[in-house]
Amino acid sequence: MQFRLLAAMAAAFVTTLATAAGPYDGIYNVPNTAEFLSVHQNGNHVIIGGFSTVPASGVVFYLGDGQVFPPDRADNWELFSGDISGSTVVVTGEMAFGACEADKRLVFTGSAVVVTQLFIRTTPIGYRYGVSCPSYQNYFVSRLGITRTYIRVF
Repeated sequence: MQFRLLAAMAAAFVTTLATAAGPYDGIYNVPNTAEFLSVHQNGNHVIIGGFSTVPASGVVFYLGDGQVFPPDRADNWELFSGDISGSTVVVTGEMAFGACEADKRLVFTGSAVVVTQLFIRTTPIGYRYGVSCPSYQNYFVSRLGITRTYIRVF
């Protein structure tokens, strides 16, 4: 009896998980870089987690136990969300360690997603530290372009 109950509960749990998965769920990567997107869809709502590494010259982390660590790079997470229509979603979220808020368009094509930066603005945190997010975008675009193509890896 207990086995049947556990099996029924497991089947219900797995069914619930399966319904939350969208056709574009997965991990995407810009080839030969440490840039990743984690895509999660539930109905029309999409959440995008972005991971990248950035140079960290002059940065110091205090580890809390008295240790100090001066890394040469910092791992950066960004979170965006929006509603998808067909294979296109426009997402909004924070980036640049919370100094900027951006809108991005993602277009899913087969096993890839093309990401275009649409607009960027400075957040109150950015203003407090004198950050100009439009200047940051100009720098980013001059180095990497306005669009990035990520390939599905998982």
